[in-house]
This record gives sequence, structure tokens and C-alpha cells, in this order.
Amino acid sequence: MSKIIILIILLLPDIQSGKPNADALLKEGKLLYHLEKASWYATDLLLETFPGKMKQISGYLSYNKDVDHISTIFYGMNRNGKAQILTQYTFGANPDPAIFTLDSISREPIKSEIDLINLKSSALDIIRKNEDDFFTFYKNTSLNLIPVISNGKKKVFVLTAPTESGFILLGNDYLLTFTRSNKIKSKKRLHNSLIKLPNENTDKIILTTMHTHVSSNHIEPTDICTLLLYKDFVSWKQHYVLHKDYVSILDLDKEGLIIMKKENFEKIGRQP
Repeated sequence: MSKIIILIILLLPDIQSGKPNADALLKEGKLLYHLEKASWYATDLLLETFPGKMKQISGYLSYNKDVDHISTIFYGMNRNGKAQILTQYTFGANPDPAIFTLDSISREPIKSEIDLINLKSSALDIIRKNEDDFFTFYKNTSLNLIPVISNGKKKVFVLTAPTESGFILLGNDYLLTFTRSNKIKSKKRLHNSLIKLPNENTDKIILTTMHTHVSSNHIEPTDICTLLLYKDFVSWKQHYVLHKDYVSILDLDKEGLIIMKKENFEKIGRQP
């Protein structure tokens, strides 16, 4: 007989206060989700179509080309040490691996691409040096960087991803902010630990998963990104983040987020 379980795990984020803005959190989380999904699909397509180019590539990133399109660029360095775009895949706003355009002709990056490449390079340099031991590195994982420039603000979200199959990782994620000249302004741990959520398992039926925030009163955009990325590979369709004052409920199927006061959430649970 299959086992039906609810998985509860504890994460300890940095202190935050105030009423959570569900719309803003979901918007940022879905942006990260779409950018990372485009990177996934573009990498698979590149490996399938142009495996020989991998030796020339020094980096990649995805960005909003416009409101209806996301582009993923793979770049290397030319003889002058400047970035050169080697391949570009462009998807819709919600990337689909079957619908894309391809530009495989090498070209110079445009200004917005240069800004993103330099931003990611600055973040990578800080992480690699890790002079103050701020970043934690776990076995069988990698750190994925998502640079975002919006309304003049420069951010790099850092997620921990598994390098082996079988589980999903939440936590050990960071938010780095930069000045216009790509000097680091702030480094923030979004969670202080790393947890594993089960991937699809035929022996168990998991109805929902959840983790508890002791200080932060809401789900993080990085959580939303990761959970939506894996929604088609798991049996559970809801994830809860519990705090002493608020409960965040992410619906993976509908890609929706509700945040309510914990007292109201508990009243619903007591209803017959």
C-alpha cells in the first residue's frame, strides 16, 4: 500500500518583518523561474545541436528580451578578452522547449547583455574568493547565479542546485546587490540551511510539503523559483511556509501564492 505523508522541514532565514506582499513575491519568484527554465532548455538544446561549442563557452545567462520573450545567451571571450555571443536561444515569456528561435552566428553583445555579463562575472568572483566564508558549499551541489537588472537596480540571486538526481534542494540561497559600477553593496542569506525534498517516488504519495521560517514571515522568491521548476516531476502540488504570524501557500499547478495570517489559517484547519 502506498504511504501518504506530509513533509515538514525547518529552515532558518534572516529576520524580516511587516506584512508580506504576496503579489510582489510571486512576481519576482516567477521571473526567476522563467529565466532559469529558459537556461535549462537552452542548455539542453545546445548540447543536442552544437556539442562542439561547449569548449568555447565561458558562461551563459538568461534575460527578458522584452515583455513577451526571454533570451538565453552563451558567450565566450575573443582574442581581446572581450565577451562574444556564440549562440542565442529566444523563447516566449513562459519558455517552451519546442517553441524557440535560434541565432548561432557569433556576434558582439549589446550594452544590456554586457551589463548582465559583467554583473554575473562580479558575483562569480566574490563567490569564488569567498574571503569572509559567507557562502557555504555542499557536496553534490552547484551554485546557480541569476543576474537581474530592473529599474536601475542590480541583483544576483544565488540558488543551490543538485548535481545528482532524486531530490530537490531548498535553502543555501543568497541575494547579492550591486552598485551601477558592479561593486558589491550587500550580501544576504535568504536561508541559513539546506534541505532536501523528495523527487518523484513510486512508494509514497506526498500530499503537500512545507517548511517553517522562524524569523522570515514569507516564502522566498528563490523557493518559488525552485518549486515551480520541479512541479512536473513531483506528486505533491502545494508547498506551505509556516511562520508564527503568517502562512504562505504556493499552488504549484496554478502557479499562485496566498499569504494569510496564521490565526486565519488555523481557523480553516479547525472547520469540520
